Amino acid sequence: MDKGSVGRSGLTPFANGFAVFDESKGDNRSTWHKNMATNTDGIERPEYLDVLMDYSKEIYDEMKSWGATKVGFGAVLRDKILSENIQVIERTMLTTLLKKDGRVAGALGFKLDSEEAVIIKAKSVILCTGAGAFKPSGFQVCSLTSDGDAMAYRIGGKISGKEFVDTHFTGSDSPEYCWDNWKDMWKTGIMKVEDGPDQMEWA
Repeated sequence: MDKGSVGRSGLTPFANGFAVFDESKGDNRSTWHKNMATNTDGIERPEYLDVLMDYSKEIYDEMKSWGATKVGFGAVLRDKILSENIQVIERTMLTTLLKKDGRVAGALGFKLDSEEAVIIKAKSVILCTGAGAFKPSGFQVCSLTSDGDAMAYRIGGKISGKEFVDTHFTGSDSPEYCWDNWKDMWKTGIMKVEDGPDQMEWA
């Protein structure tokens, strides 16, 4: 289910970067933890970074085998979804999670192109509704809609891991002017600091 078009909406058409932890290229776990702690002013959840370091290389390699690591990879992922016969419902806005017997059992929403309500019944629900987190000032994070957080909160979901959302470094030269921090992002970004020679894979 997508309130836009799968693989074509939002920032997906412009996405081209991957944070990949690769010890064979010199990446160091303790350095990444140190840099993330600095980047988030110490409010991060280190175990989430551990998950990224444990699995990012494997996931990146799989996506690379699909040809999904270049600009425009959203179209590749869209084709992959459709090739697996996964039902896709687009231009439909979900607003409410539905509970049954103490578990999430679906969602309620509406179509954007017609006056029609939509009810989805599901064995499991995964919210992928965009970012929604605290972030030190300095880098523009333009997707703090927190749609999924609101839906989960209204049915009693536990909210966690909201301390950090973006891996770009926050500069101190002009923290009140976020755009100025772009100028050095390639050399001061968290994944470019200290040990790793090429921790970020950029297409």
